[in-house]
Amino acid sequence: MSRRASLLLKEEQEQPEGSSKNKTARVRFPDELVFLDNIKENDVQAMDRMLRRASLKMDINSMSSSGMTALHQAVVDGNFQAVRLLIRHGADVNKTDEDTWTPLHAACANGHVDIARFLIQKGADKNIKNEDGERPIDLVDSSDFAMIKVVLE
Repeated sequence: MSRRASLLLKEEQEQPEGSSKNKTARVRFPDELVFLDNIKENDVQAMDRMLRRASLKMDINSMSSSGMTALHQAVVDGNFQAVRLLIRHGADVNKTDEDTWTPLHAACANGHVDIARFLIQKGADKNIKNEDGERPIDLVDSSDFAMIKVVLE
């Protein structure tokens, strides 16, 4: 997907008789919307291009309309490449979403062991509690011994 997704609309432009020239209009989408779409589509190359662009007008830690940051979305989707890329570009590993979950809460709840391990290595706080008083370890499936080991180490 390009920097600004474009939907081309053809409009007849009034021209002198006999002319069939069309005017093309572009609809531009905000960088945040395009970026989140790239995450959902697992298009890490497009994400990387956007993040490298100096003119990008986007806060990597802002929340989308779904109440999650880009990092939360990548974690929920199990997109490890996107998680690494976002953290490399300054995503906050302890930022909470609208439900006061950190990315580590999401990784633990969704069973993404490698992502949880990486988040912890990058400074994710294992003891942050959400609004319900739950730490990330409290959201781990009791039979997921690999995740339990990662979070308790």
